[in-house]
Amino acid sequence: MTTFGTDRSHHNRVLTKAQAVGLGLHTCKLTDGLRYFQDPSYQAQTNLARQFGVPVLGAYHVLWGNRDIGGQVDWFIERLDALTPYWRTVPFVLQSDCEPFGYNVKPTISQINSFGDLLIERSGLPSFAYTPYAPAWSYGGGLTMLRYGNYWGSNYGSNPAVPYRDAYPGDSSSRWAAAAVKTIILQYGSVTDIGDANAYRGDLASLLNTIGWAGGSPSNGGSSMATDAYNLLDGGIRSQTGKAYETYTDGNGVTQPIAGIYNKLFWLERNLSAQLDTVGKPTPAELATAVKAALLDPEVMAALAAALAGVHISGTFQTD
Repeated sequence: MTTFGTDRSHHNRVLTKAQAVGLGLHTCKLTDGLRYFQDPSYQAQTNLARQFGVPVLGAYHVLWGNRDIGGQVDWFIERLDALTPYWRTVPFVLQSDCEPFGYNVKPTISQINSFGDLLIERSGLPSFAYTPYAPAWSYGGGLTMLRYGNYWGSNYGSNPAVPYRDAYPGDSSSRWAAAAVKTIILQYGSVTDIGDANAYRGDLASLLNTIGWAGGSPSNGGSSMATDAYNLLDGGIRSQTGKAYETYTDGNGVTQPIAGIYNKLFWLERNLSAQLDTVGKPTPAELATAVKAALLDPEVMAALAAALAGVHISGTFQTD
């Protein structure tokens, strides 16, 4: 299963709810250089993606090679804290855009690595959350010196102006192998119906593990009750409808993307864990094991699939 995403800036129109359905990843430009430019659309675009239930969010910084690297890291984190203070508590990627734009000096591979080192040290996120974008057409074989493995590459092919799913060349496309290092996320188009279109070869659980997120707190991999439950729900829906993602109607009568269930499960798990830490028994790990076992029961899976065939979910969810 392929997970699709978009990266955005003030040059893009605001993402609609219809466009958000089916997206697993949303990043937006935040800062550029050392206090040179802050994207005025970042806060609104990121909050909207979160509201629409896109499960993995992110921000990117245009890295300059002729400005202090540590200062750029500090400004990036400062604006993250100010505009999206929840960024450390949800699945989130931190991206450096290392293109030469004419107004900046292209950073060296050493500077890209240093930016990652300081960003991880000062943010507290796992190293897997750092996803440098350094285009192969500019860096060539120098990419082999990158010390961070979650490389974000680009290859547009003919760059057709069509819906993003139609523009995707496929998981086996040679465009995935166009760079000197393994591409983890591929930007494969820039003029689709969602603007810049990106793909990850794997499902949501795999993407979460790749960026070092598991069960409500950053880690170096693994899984969680929320991730397992979400993928079981998604699988049940796909088996009944033939669609990768469907929608549901919440307790207020509003149509929501099923992807948003992941965030609701995540907060439920976090709140339960906090309560259980106070009570003492059962432990969060014991609870997660019990819930996973229940969800993996074939009868429970069949019941979920049947219930979601004409899906209507009522109730009030606490999402933050």
